[in-house]
Amino acid sequence: MGRDLTIRNGDASYLLDTRTTIAPNNNKPPKAAFSGSLSFPIAPGITGSVPVAITNNATCVGLGVGFGSPGWGVNGGIVHTAANNIVDVLEGASVSFAAQSGFLGVQWSHNNSGIAAGNSIGTPGISLTVSYSVCY
Repeated sequence: MGRDLTIRNGDASYLLDTRTTIAPNNNKPPKAAFSGSLSFPIAPGITGSVPVAITNNATCVGLGVGFGSPGWGVNGGIVHTAANNIVDVLEGASVSFAAQSGFLGVQWSHNNSGIAAGNSIGTPGISLTVSYSVCY
């Protein structure tokens, strides 16, 4: 286990370090997460939300309220950020938007640390919410 391998190709030789893995570098903060939301009706046009996000080193859960389609809904997908750490974007107070046309859609979340956005799948509908999430 963990031996170096030399590969020779004509006049060139290549050293392959077999100790290298393709696992993510857990010392770097994540820039992507699985993010989703469960929405529920509060009053006509008013919706509640339970946002959830999972990265390689944190889980975030929150509660929000805003405007949205009537009825219950669920959506989720991978979001990305240009910020240094996606957990900073997902944690705390944020404004979020989600839209599903048929089964496919988009999601977007914004706070003082940056923007996280990506494609999603879920129940048809649209929502604009303000939420607060904690990460652990």
